[in-house]
Amino acid sequence: MKIAVVTGTGLPFQRLIDAAAECVIAHPEWSIWVQHGNAMLPPGSLTGVPYLPRRDLLKRLQTSDAVVVHCGVGAVLDALSVGRRPIIMPRLRRFGEHVNDHQLELADALGRENLASVVSLERSLLSVLTDSPKDCSTTPTNAAKLRASVLEDITELTRRRNDSFARRVLAACLPLPRPKS
Repeated sequence: MKIAVVTGTGLPFQRLIDAAAECVIAHPEWSIWVQHGNAMLPPGSLTGVPYLPRRDLLKRLQTSDAVVVHCGVGAVLDALSVGRRPIIMPRLRRFGEHVNDHQLELADALGRENLASVVSLERSLLSVLTDSPKDCSTTPTNAAKLRASVLEDITELTRRRNDSFARRVLAACLPLPRPKS
């Protein structure tokens, strides 16, 4: 299986990289590539780069059998845009991976709606990949439906939290109405 892992570009997300390394140990036949940001890859087990232009990242995601991402809105939408049902692992504040737990809120909403597979403290990346490899990809039609559902979830979370950052992210994801001339 060919797997792409995206940790994002913020604080290091070593927990996700370590989870990917555990997968390679259990399944050496799997090929795991990681966009690892400021975190370090363990020697010999994973390949990847710290950063990649978005165009190249989307190609990488599209050619993978499974896509694992941190639970950032952009990463989730990128996976959906190339027809992949994301496997998500939220960054958590308690581990110093983010400044708050908003990714956990989004992961809970996406998991509840069965729009993504969620890696949690109780359910490891290895178990998600092993238990449901058939759930890792989706058709473009389903991807469009999933993308719409994700945007609905983000809209609802934004409304409930009255969060200006989430509103800016949402505005960047939705088409803006054109001004009338």
